[in-house]
Amino acid sequence: MSSYRLRVQVPERVGSLARLAGVLAEHGASIRSVDIHQVDGDSAIDEIIVEAQEEWEPVSLGGDIAAIGSSLVSVLEVDQPNDALAGGLQWAAAVVAAGVPGCDAHLAYGLAQLLAAPLAWLSPLDEGAALEGAPLALERGSPVVVRTAGFDGPAGPVPDGWLLVAADDPLDPQTLAFASRPKSMRFAACDVARIEAILAFRTQLVSRHLLGV
Repeated sequence: MSSYRLRVQVPERVGSLARLAGVLAEHGASIRSVDIHQVDGDSAIDEIIVEAQEEWEPVSLGGDIAAIGSSLVSVLEVDQPNDALAGGLQWAAAVVAAGVPGCDAHLAYGLAQLLAAPLAWLSPLDEGAALEGAPLALERGSPVVVRTAGFDGPAGPVPDGWLLVAADDPLDPQTLAFASRPKSMRFAACDVARIEAILAFRTQLVSRHLLGV
């Protein structure tokens, strides 16, 4: 069996999720988990983990989902889901054990996993301030999502698509976090909350390190 993460824009109407579950069942996919990440007006972005046979081909899935009034945003094959809480605790333990500044590589890995982003990284302010999206995030003092035509980033080539950029502190930024997705995978409000949570976690680690705690 294979597992897939689907992001679907679903109308905020009674029965919408049930109709979506019916479409997935018709395509041979079993729902493992559902998270509602963003409510935008009269619709929501649902993140759904499904399990299907190895040869599953979700080619016609988008059309059938559109036929019930929803919209398939993205499909991504993922590793077999394990206990999310246990996995999160193991990751947090690895971050703490790595210390400062070694934790940044673990934080970037966690950020990529949380956002289902093919590419994510953290940069010190002096190295990341000139990168695409960073000047706008620093000017606004809040995370921003920008379209990018692609560029050579410190973690590898950033492809044409979407870029989410956030600073660790709106008034005294020291670190910038970046996450990249292809054009077919838009960022949502939940993704902004997650990148802010990663940076807040890092801020606490750095503060305790400086205090010798």
